Amino acid sequence: MGDQISTWQQDGARAHTARVSVQFLQQSTPDFIEPEDWPSKSPDLNVMDYCIWSLLLTELQNCQCDIKSIDDLKTTLGRAWNDISQVTIKNATQA
Repeated sequence: MGDQISTWQQDGARAHTARVSVQFLQQSTPDFIEPEDWPSKSPDLNVMDYCIWSLLLTELQNCQCDIKSIDDLKTTLGRAWNDISQVTIKNATQA
């Protein structure tokens, strides 16, 4: 993706708003939207929720693989993630 910088935002789940999680993101990400600034129910800021997760779920449903463990699931999702084209990601983020 070159020099493109992304902004990190999570949903309002307690694990995401926990002090330790917020502190980690403040220290570890180049750009982070603070929890109090997150718009409620705003899918336009979270491509993962309305686009990418559905692609990964579809891949799992169509997969001819035998997932028997968390490691199998991680491997399968990792492959599916790597198969998502940059064009798809770009189109999703510019919609």
